[in-house]
Amino acid sequence: MKAGQAALALVGAATVLAGCGGSNGSGSRPAGEAGAVHDAVVKFETSPDCDGITDAALTKLAEIGENRQQRCQIARNHNYPDASVVKVRAIKITGTAATAQVPAEAGGVKVTSGGKELVETVSLVKQGGRWMISDAHTD
Repeated sequence: MKAGQAALALVGAATVLAGCGGSNGSGSRPAGEAGAVHDAVVKFETSPDCDGITDAALTKLAEIGENRQQRCQIARNHNYPDASVVKVRAIKITGTAATAQVPAEAGGVKVTSGGKELVETVSLVKQGGRWMISDAHTD
């Protein structure tokens, strides 16, 4: 497993752990396009469904697999938190591209590595009228 995959797995595990403690949830859902981006990010963070992930992003997340179905099973094979514990922040939309940040938290406590807060940056692209995950990495 590469460092990027390990970091994403850590963010996912930390978000799952957040369900064991207090939960502030994702806050209010923004209106308009920001709300659609929010929904796509929450679905990505809380569901093994690959329907909202571009082929290129899925290939990057899985790194192996002969077809989309295999890559989906490999990349999305982990525990998922309840949507109420996923915090989507800093949604930025520029035309048909968007980014959002999801901080890693465990039981309401920010997860850090080397003294730096772990935050997953999720990139999206609008295709066919809907927002699709095009990349996800931990900074």
